[in-house]
Amino acid sequence: IFSLSATAQNRDIVAEKYSDTYMTSITEATQRLAASREAGKLQKRIAADNPETFAGLYIEHTPEFQIVVLFTKDPQRNLAKYTQSKLYSAKIAPRSLELLLAVQEEVGEQLSRSGVRYESGIDIRKSEVELHVLDAGRARDVLTKILSAVDFIKINETTGFPQTTALVERS
Repeated sequence: IFSLSATAQNRDIVAEKYSDTYMTSITEATQRLAASREAGKLQKRIAADNPETFAGLYIEHTPEFQIVVLFTKDPQRNLAKYTQSKLYSAKIAPRSLELLLAVQEEVGEQLSRSGVRYESGIDIRKSEVELHVLDAGRARDVLTKILSAVDFIKINETTGFPQTTALVERS
C-alpha cells in the first residue's frame, strides 16, 4: 500500500510553481491564483453586459500583481460597477474585444477560402489581431480590402506551424 504523508497530500504544486516563478510566499501565490480564477468569472460577466465597450482583461504578475480591465470608454466608471477591489485597474483601449474577435473571424475566413495557412490570436494589451503566416505577401494580397479598412491587424511571417501529434497507447 502506497501512502503519502499529510504534508505531501496537501501540497499545491501550482501555487509552489507560481511562488518560485514570481518570488512570493505560498500564501501570496495561492491568493493570486484564486484572484486570477475570479477575474476569469468577472471577465465573462463584463463581456456579456458590455460587448460594445469591453476590450479585454489581462493579469500582470510583476512588478506588482494586478488585474487590468480594458474598456473603450469610461474605464474607471465601468469597472466600478463590478468591483471595488484594489487588485483591479481600469484602462482605456481603442477597440472592443467584440470588434477584434469579429475582424479575426473575417480574416480567418478570407485566408481559409484562399488556401492560406495561418494561425491567429488577439493581443489584448495592444488591441490588435495577430496573424502568423508562411507567406506574408500572399496574406496581404488576400486581405487587401480589410487591411485598407482597419489598421490593427499585424501580420508576422513564420517558417512553420506546430504539428499536433497523437499519442497512441499500444498494448
